[in-house]
Amino acid sequence: MAISTVLCSVSFLLATISSDELIALRRQYAIVSGELPDLARAEVESIVHTYDPSADTSWCGRLCLINSKIDVTVPLLHRAAFLQVTGRIFEEADRPEDLRLVTLSEFLGNARSFALRGFIVSQPRSSGRELAVEVGAVVKRNTGLRVNLDSPDLPLLAIDCNGTLLLGDLQRSVTRREVMLRKSRKRPFFHPSIMNAPLARAMCNLARLLPGNVVLDPFCGAGGILCEAADLGARVIGLEINWKLLQGARANLSDTGGVDFSLIQGDARQIPLAQCDSIVTDPPYGRVSSTRGEHARLLVDSLLSQLSSLLRAGGRMCLCTDSRMRAEEMIRRHALSIEVQVEVRVHAALTREIFVVQHH
Repeated sequence: MAISTVLCSVSFLLATISSDELIALRRQYAIVSGELPDLARAEVESIVHTYDPSADTSWCGRLCLINSKIDVTVPLLHRAAFLQVTGRIFEEADRPEDLRLVTLSEFLGNARSFALRGFIVSQPRSSGRELAVEVGAVVKRNTGLRVNLDSPDLPLLAIDCNGTLLLGDLQRSVTRREVMLRKSRKRPFFHPSIMNAPLARAMCNLARLLPGNVVLDPFCGAGGILCEAADLGARVIGLEINWKLLQGARANLSDTGGVDFSLIQGDARQIPLAQCDSIVTDPPYGRVSSTRGEHARLLVDSLLSQLSSLLRAGGRMCLCTDSRMRAEEMIRRHALSIEVQVEVRVHAALTREIFVVQHH
């Protein structure tokens, strides 16, 4: 499903559901992957607040509990790189035998079978399988549904969250698998500096870009970030001083198909553009190949000085830097407030810092 279609479906949902149905949709959950937990949490929260700024989120390990006016599981499923599963919470109880299953029964429709998985946030239960067996028996007894582990009409998830039992539907992310399969070396043009797809996707989500937004990467290189922004439905503009890399970005963007993009050979110290909705970028960390010897800190400082003229009011910039650049100091020196700050450890010699700043 195209991300623009997702946005339309969320808007249609709000226009058609009643106030009682909104209450039923309000309690939701998301479970993220474990490899970059801080980035995964920031990505989920950014997506949720993109579609419902008033939503509340709380975390327990990899589990996010969401109170929202809309069903944010739809954009989460189709946007997030680090989401594993999400769903709506139907029931809450202290013990499996206390589950009333009233909301679940109203949701069943024509379903005749179910499968139930368990997820343990903390002890005392020994395993998710043990939890699934206990809750599954209650669901089977009270609904009359049969168990079908291969192709159930209704996949369910039981969550033990610090002794509180939650029961919801189970929706697995397809987007995560697709993004993980987009290997940099398999693109039409590869360069060692190209950002991997999961990180690029997460940065686009942190910038809260929406379909139709104009998104700029002033250090676009071979277009790794631009490809993910375009996949989310944005109109992308790339600036790059190195002609070979710019041609590589053209090949990579063209390979994605049906993308609205513009590429400019130019100097990021003097960006020849009117205002855009978002900036998502990964400066070169002092690599001389694409910056022709210009020190990376000076390039970032120059970008920050141009931010007010480049970004529309309310627009965001998501910036990824080497921690040794001390980008936080530069951001604060330009009187910009940091909305999100996340560290991503790449290896012993490199830790990336990701910042999100908003232009007011």
